[in-house]
Order: sequence, then structure tokens, then C-alpha cells
Amino acid sequence: MSQNKFKSTFLKYAAVILVLFYVGFALFDGPVWAKDSASYTGMAISREPVYPLFLAFFRMIFGEEAGRNGLPAYLFPAVIVQSLVNAYAVWVLVRAVLHAVRGESEGTGTLTHFSEKRV
Repeated sequence: MSQNKFKSTFLKYAAVILVLFYVGFALFDGPVWAKDSASYTGMAISREPVYPLFLAFFRMIFGEEAGRNGLPAYLFPAVIVQSLVNAYAVWVLVRAVLHAVRGESEGTGTLTHFSEKRV
């Protein structure tokens, strides 16, 4: 097996495993309400603006009615999307480490994944 084919196959399997891992935890645990969760969902001024806006986007789409676990229904889709973002972030890290270990300099940045020319 050529090195490029190995790398491609490895990265595909890594992506599948990471998605299963992160989304599996999200499906198993669902939204977890912590001590500071109310400050995020209430969009408190003391919090960073991006995450409350992320939650507001899901609140706008799914509404605030209570889900099966008593928490607002919009939190579950938000947790799934967060899990997918986490899986992608770790996949980019795995890809960068693979490039570094193999002595390759191209494509180690996060955004270069989208800008590389595919053959």
C-alpha cells in the first residue's frame, strides 16, 4: 500500500471513529446541566458572546419547551453539533500530527484542509 493511500485510509477511519466517539457520548449523556449553565443559556453579560449566540441560534430553531429530561429541547441538537465540531477539531489535530511525524510540511494548518487542491 502506498503512503498516500495509507494516509488517506487512516484519516477516513479516524474521522469515522472520532464521530462515533463524540456523538456516541452526546447520545448517551445528552445535555449536562452544570453550575454555570444558566449563565450561558441566559446570555449573561459576564460570559463570552459566541457560545450564548450559538445556543440562541438553536433556541430560535427548536424553541425553549422542555424536552424529555426537563431541559430545554434546543440543548440536545446543540450538543450534537458541538460533538461534531469536537470530532472535526481532533481530526485536524490527528492530521497535523500525521503530517509532522512523516516530515510533510503541507496541509498542517486547520484551514488548509479546505484550500488544498483535490486530485
